[in-house]
Amino acid sequence: MFSTCVCARYQANPMESHVIAVKRIFKYLKGTPKLGLWYPAKSDFQLNAFTDSDYGGCKLDRKSTSGSCQFLGGRLVSWSSKKQSCVSTSTAEAEYVAAASCCSQVIWMQTQLRDYGFRVSQIPIFCDSTSAIAISHNPVHHSMTKHIDIRYHFIKDNIQKGHIELHFINTEDQIADVFTKALDETKCVTIANKAEAQSAAAQPKIRRPSLRQAQQRRNPACGSEMRIQIRTRPGSVSPHKRLRASTRPADPVRSTSPIRRTHK
Repeated sequence: MFSTCVCARYQANPMESHVIAVKRIFKYLKGTPKLGLWYPAKSDFQLNAFTDSDYGGCKLDRKSTSGSCQFLGGRLVSWSSKKQSCVSTSTAEAEYVAAASCCSQVIWMQTQLRDYGFRVSQIPIFCDSTSAIAISHNPVHHSMTKHIDIRYHFIKDNIQKGHIELHFINTEDQIADVFTKALDETKCVTIANKAEAQSAAAQPKIRRPSLRQAQQRRNPACGSEMRIQIRTRPGSVSPHKRLRASTRPADPVRSTSPIRRTHK
């Protein structure tokens, strides 16, 4: 996800390095055709989210990258990887801006669920920065946070109203980390397992019934008696008679001598 978003930033004026990166993405997609998301029918409507940021990840303008993902009933339904519009001066500010962006997406999903009759409140948002959590729970604007744009402070209002809850999570368990930076194979596989991305081969196999079982399901009264009727119906040849006819040795005199045929 992060690699695709980074390549999309240079689609207006791509270079050779960007084309090579896109080819590597295509190779990855070709090598994992069975990897996907599994959405079971029986699941609840519990909503939670994860948010993370990469401080100064962009080497050109030193802007951070916000990453977030939302789970409905334990299944991944929404995710985002976007470069922040402002330059953060600290890791706490970058995490705070990312949390505010995730909060806006959660509030929108909460509104959509309310339209369908599902009322959810105190939605947990997991963040791996204790400083960003402390800023969001403190209603007082200190001198160290006065430079943050006012549009990112609406997360405090939603916390006070009880719409969301901001909780701490360890960096090793942070699922949104895959949307903010490039990771190695081991880390990607671990996050994919945590996000419940399952291979199509791991899905429960559906055992298809045979033709005989399908006929019995359509008409349960049709059992062995029906097969006997089919074998012994008028005008049909019994399988035993066909077998005896096919295994009977040929008569060479009867097949080659015209005189014997004439006598008959």
